[in-house]
Amino acid sequence: MPQLNIINQFLLNAVLWPRFLYQKMGVDTGILRTILTYKLLMDDRRPNTFHKTGNQQGEKPVTASTLGTMLLSAGVGLLFITSFFVSRNLLTCGFLYFTMFIVMLALTLISDFTSVLIDVRDNFIILPKPVNDSTFIVSRMLHITVHVSKIMLPMAAPGIITAGIRFNPAASAALLLAVLLATLFTIFLINAMYLLVLRLATPEKFKNIIAGIQIAFAVIIYGAYQVVPRLFSESIINQFNIGFHPAYLLAPPYWFAAVLQLISQPQAEWVLFAAVFLALLMPAAGVWLVVRFFAPMFNRKLGQIAGSGGEAIPTIRSKSSRHSSRYSYWLAKWFTQPGLERESFLFSWKMMLRSREFKLKVYPGIGYLLVLAIMPVLRHKEGLAGFWQSLQINDPGSRFTITITLYVSAMVGLTALQELDHSAHHKASWIYRCSPLATPGILISGSAKAALAQFFIPVFLIIAIPLAMQNQLAIVVHLFTVVSLCLWLAAIILQLSAERLPWSLPIARKNQGTTVIRAMGVLIGLSLMGLLHGFLFYKTWLLWIVGSLAMVATWYSYRDLKKIGWKRIRANSY
Repeated sequence: MPQLNIINQFLLNAVLWPRFLYQKMGVDTGILRTILTYKLLMDDRRPNTFHKTGNQQGEKPVTASTLGTMLLSAGVGLLFITSFFVSRNLLTCGFLYFTMFIVMLALTLISDFTSVLIDVRDNFIILPKPVNDSTFIVSRMLHITVHVSKIMLPMAAPGIITAGIRFNPAASAALLLAVLLATLFTIFLINAMYLLVLRLATPEKFKNIIAGIQIAFAVIIYGAYQVVPRLFSESIINQFNIGFHPAYLLAPPYWFAAVLQLISQPQAEWVLFAAVFLALLMPAAGVWLVVRFFAPMFNRKLGQIAGSGGEAIPTIRSKSSRHSSRYSYWLAKWFTQPGLERESFLFSWKMMLRSREFKLKVYPGIGYLLVLAIMPVLRHKEGLAGFWQSLQINDPGSRFTITITLYVSAMVGLTALQELDHSAHHKASWIYRCSPLATPGILISGSAKAALAQFFIPVFLIIAIPLAMQNQLAIVVHLFTVVSLCLWLAAIILQLSAERLPWSLPIARKNQGTTVIRAMGVLIGLSLMGLLHGFLFYKTWLLWIVGSLAMVATWYSYRDLKKIGWKRIRANSY
């Protein structure tokens, strides 16, 4: 039996402690320990979400990697301790703390579902062996528990220390117990939800649903941290207080806050006792429900997921798909030349719509822009109507808002450009080399135009049309200058990364350091252009000159891009 590091060994012994409970469920505890040991050993050899750092993956020692994960988790947990300074009422503080804790735990589970929750690779080893369904499903759930504990226990440590200092030592012990219960409840709640979706949906649709949940959660978390604090004034926060109303029993964070309240500051309230009862009952009930009702069909569904690795291609096109095709063909005729450039445009258009990996990288940016668009409205004293009236070209105070808004609209399109070269199906790019194509740069040109047409144009129009309605012809020169400068910046990005063909590199090879540098370069470029535009905001004739020069430079850049030959293309990019 291989040796685990001290942290994994401690967590393994902890989750295997209630052996009698597992045996009553029909679990073979000996096989269970063996499966978990090898799963944790494999985890140590595979970097997690915090440690995927390009070409350095897997180079760190196991103990250093685990310690780094725990330190980062503790840093996130420092943000949660703010809930203990909102009120002197412990129940209120606990309610806010566990709301943040459960949301973050659920987000972690959803973000890591491909490598932990729905890991189908071990099916080829475990399923042919005499392992019953209960042992298999319990091993998967305990593996998830250990995986999440290495992140969430350090995340809870700052709160445990803070509760003991701000209230009393009993609050620390109570919070530790409540955190364990909340972790179990959230883990099995997410498991049950996924298994229910698996039962109702096809494996391919399940993957799409999970991708949508990941995108939605990313936007919701970002929006909550940006918007919610601004919806409440300081006086409202100080008056916020959780009491003992029976309606609070419908909120799971209240259950675990009640555990904290009852142990450290007990009160004779029946609602409090009922909440503590639910906090103890629901995690245990979750274990029993998942193992008892979902285990028989779980292995079969995982096998279906393993056999559906590719993207589903519908044999019958729906009406919306036909409309989308007509729209893409119409754009392709406008922005590309007939032949290979147009075919590359249409191919990349469809890939961007079908690739889950691409959506997870780009689509959250659209949600972030929506949040950023809401922020100025919330800050304005007169709300939406007052903000709308303030967007006047003649108003000097609106110059900054209009300029920033127009240039921020290009962020999604430029982000999409940087994601075009990586794909989960990169092995199919051998077709590039086999084709009788003298200048592969034309493929890059068509693919880039598809990304800009799908992401830059719609977002820009959503912002430009209201500004045009408010300012009429006075806004035309600003729109022209923004489009010209942003397209020129896109051309510069393409020239710097032209050695990579579209959809030709594996996602695992993506260097996160390079990605950050490229993103910072885009941000700096947009900032410089915005500063130049803001400085020339009321010099219309200079804006026309700058926009025209940028458009000419863009045209020449795309012309040169199409002439790129095979000598500049990397040998490993097809």
